[in-house]
Amino acid sequence: MSQRILIVDDSSSDLKMLANVLRDEFAVSLASSGREALELAVREPPDLLLLDILMPDMDGFAVLDAWLAQEVTRGIPVIFLTVLEAVEDKIRGLAAGAVDYITKPFEPLEVKARVRVHLALRRALRQLEEQNEELRRAARLREEVEAIARHDLKNPLHTILCATDLVPLHGPLTPEQREDLATVQRAAVTILDIINRYFDLFRIEHGLYRFEPVEVDLVAVARRVVKDINGLFQQKGLRIDLRFRDAPLAEDDRLFVRGEETLCYSLLANLVKNAMEASPPNALILIAFDEEEGRPTVRITNEGEVPEEMRPRFFAKFATAGKEHGTGLGTYSARRIAELLGGSVELLTDVPGRTTVRVQLCK
Repeated sequence: MSQRILIVDDSSSDLKMLANVLRDEFAVSLASSGREALELAVREPPDLLLLDILMPDMDGFAVLDAWLAQEVTRGIPVIFLTVLEAVEDKIRGLAAGAVDYITKPFEPLEVKARVRVHLALRRALRQLEEQNEELRRAARLREEVEAIARHDLKNPLHTILCATDLVPLHGPLTPEQREDLATVQRAAVTILDIINRYFDLFRIEHGLYRFEPVEVDLVAVARRVVKDINGLFQQKGLRIDLRFRDAPLAEDDRLFVRGEETLCYSLLANLVKNAMEASPPNALILIAFDEEEGRPTVRITNEGEVPEEMRPRFFAKFATAGKEHGTGLGTYSARRIAELLGGSVELLTDVPGRTTVRVQLCK
């Protein structure tokens, strides 16, 4: 279908000339006044308006104001037709919202060239907007699928984890039963971890995560993380020491940050699990809360050192070493979440035989 051009000019000779120039390539509608043009455009919106400036009753600037005020015509480009040579008049036209101008008397080749350029640009912008709308629809669909997946997958997994914690309370287990139970727990935690990481990372990396910060108690979040993965700590014989400003963590200790509880949970869970996986059996993991450089800070320290060659890419995507089931997403996800929260995360290896990850967030 040909693109439609609406030409508005009070000069019948100019209308006829422009129509003759453009009709072989485009559909053309003609109007001899601004009011007639506005009425035509509402009934049959064109793809481009060629608008004379100097017209009686309603000049081009008044028509352009009305054109931009109407929703149906607001996005349709306007080229001014003018005998005005003064630069300030042309600037005024462009500032008012016109995309270009053609000076009278008309040169047919110039008219066609300018019309082609702006119609091609309009077609490209329309296609881009359609593609953007498709992307927006896809993003909405992904968010809906994600919400369903989070609910339908995570709830049963939490049930599995709670049930496996209760099984030993019903009586002593054989070594084989304990091992089978541990296998179920590891699998459930792994699946839950993968769900959290992939969904959060996908949204963050694609700019789909809507960050709505509130006040979050990082200490309370850490307590929940430790409770949720306590079974894994016990299997490896690991001990956890929670400290607040160099003292044992007390019941009423709090450390508030600006963030979201889900993100803070994922951030700490990733780093604590990483420390757990990297620790030797029966080792100690220290989680220490404080305020450093005026910012809420948590340090997670485990026994064992990160290999020299691994340190520069410790927070890189898919970087892992020495872990049987490592995905290389834990520390990477923690870094991306910390950045989204306006904070930072860094690897500290200054104490021989130990590894510390320091997280600093915003108040």
